[in-house]
Amino acid sequence: MTRFQMILSGLLALQIVLIAVFGGVFGGGESASGERALLRDLDLSTVSRIEIAESDGDSITLGRENGAWVLEDFDGYPAENSKIENVLETLQELSVRRPVVTGSGYHESLEVTDENFQRRLRIWTANEDPDFDLIVGSSPTYRVHHVRLADEDPVYEIRGLDLWSIGTSPDAWIERNLVDIDADKVVALEWSNEQGTYSIRKEGEEWRSGNDLLDANEVDSFLRSASTVWIAAPVGRADPASRGLDPPTASVKLSWQVSETTGSDPSDPQGEKSGEAEERAGESVQPEVKTLTWMIGAEPPDDDARRFAAVAGSGYAVVVSESSVKKILETKAADLEAEAKGSEKPAH
Repeated sequence: MTRFQMILSGLLALQIVLIAVFGGVFGGGESASGERALLRDLDLSTVSRIEIAESDGDSITLGRENGAWVLEDFDGYPAENSKIENVLETLQELSVRRPVVTGSGYHESLEVTDENFQRRLRIWTANEDPDFDLIVGSSPTYRVHHVRLADEDPVYEIRGLDLWSIGTSPDAWIERNLVDIDADKVVALEWSNEQGTYSIRKEGEEWRSGNDLLDANEVDSFLRSASTVWIAAPVGRADPASRGLDPPTASVKLSWQVSETTGSDPSDPQGEKSGEAEERAGESVQPEVKTLTWMIGAEPPDDDARRFAAVAGSGYAVVVSESSVKKILETKAADLEAEAKGSEKPAH
């Protein structure tokens, strides 16, 4: 064998060794650092259902219906899509290296057994059985958790998955406002309660009930109670009769200004098509006004600190704290009137 042939043979042998070594490192979907996706083949577009459980028995099931996420345990109450999509994206991005342990002997101490865990996430696509079953266990340090795939023994460390983001409380997955309207844009308000039915309107910078001038501070406080209402918990389908919503104990109709338009053709804002630009330049601006009605119902059984509530037409009911709607339940229009000289404001 010539010297040249020996060199070629040596280079070939080196190439085979390099392929064997680095092929093992980069194969199987692993990166140069040895990392690989924890949930391989997780396609976010095909996920149809997620179940999140805690070992104490608390759980929540989220389902996708017609492209939107809902709470399956609450009659399909609408969930906040962005929260669920964010969690799925985080799960898809989770990566692991070598396992911390490979056998089942340490599962209990790492809190990744079938009975003892921090969270257990089951993810379905189109199959009857879950496609992914992830057990999240103890946390050795901040934002790091031990995890195990339920049908495997190896335990890994992951970073970036916070337990608070995968909670089992239903209010963690919904829009927390039943009503969220800028009180400064409200131009009229009608409400009814056990005291009667009332209406107030804004004229310029003043608020009036009929011809009576109202106290600006009293109105402002009442408006903020009526236009921002927090949800304590979702309930499910409205079922007005059983929730005391038909008829309601109290109701509120809000009218608010959302934008301003000139009434001109939006495709021809300068009026050039019709030659009316100069006439429209002097046209008065008309506010666009929207309305929303929400209702307060009965107290839930064995809970006198809350009330059922619903937005008219939504088809779903929630519970709110009674203290947050106390003003709606008790206020009369006369309670908002400006004090006349020598008189006192009527008591609630």
